[in-house]
Amino acid sequence: MKKKVFSAISKTVKFIILTELGKLYGNGVKNIGEKLNAKRIPQVKGQGISAYDPRVFKGMGVTFATSPQGADHTAGAAIAGRTANQAKSYGELTENQGKFDLSYELQIYTVIMDSMGCCYFIGPSYENMELIARAINAMYHLNLTRDDIIDIGKEILKTEIEFNEKAGITQDMNDVPKFFRDEPSIPSNIKYSFPKEDLKSFWDKLRE
Repeated sequence: MKKKVFSAISKTVKFIILTELGKLYGNGVKNIGEKLNAKRIPQVKGQGISAYDPRVFKGMGVTFATSPQGADHTAGAAIAGRTANQAKSYGELTENQGKFDLSYELQIYTVIMDSMGCCYFIGPSYENMELIARAINAMYHLNLTRDDIIDIGKEILKTEIEFNEKAGITQDMNDVPKFFRDEPSIPSNIKYSFPKEDLKSFWDKLRE
């Protein structure tokens, strides 16, 4: 069984590396979209957008545009019903209100869970950062607070953003493709409407 699995993996890797069609697939949606002269390429910073429409899932739309990893829904998954802090209101799913705060907080809490090796299904939330602090303290005999853990998350994101800047992936690229702004979703008839300048300055408060 293991030999069959390895053989299948080996064939797939060789297909991606050695064939033109494989290179099209392997280099992602941006590459294949440009090669095919597609009018609508759903990507941010080269990362393909997943099944959440950023025009409708407003918080997810902010995450797609601003995540250092590109359009990664797992970086700050603002799905229906998810909040980053039980004491706050982040507005309705399809409304712009509160979504910058929601995405910002979720991205911080999620990068902490990623660094811990935890699945974010546990819940990237302000409340759970207390549990993370307790777990680290118990393991390493430390005395970290929830705020200490959150500060660590901010530092990780700052490092990712600085890495991107050096690689030519700048905050000017914090936006979704133009067709999401021009064409309404069907049947909800909603467009992406977050100001580009606000997306560009999204991470400025990390430096405050």
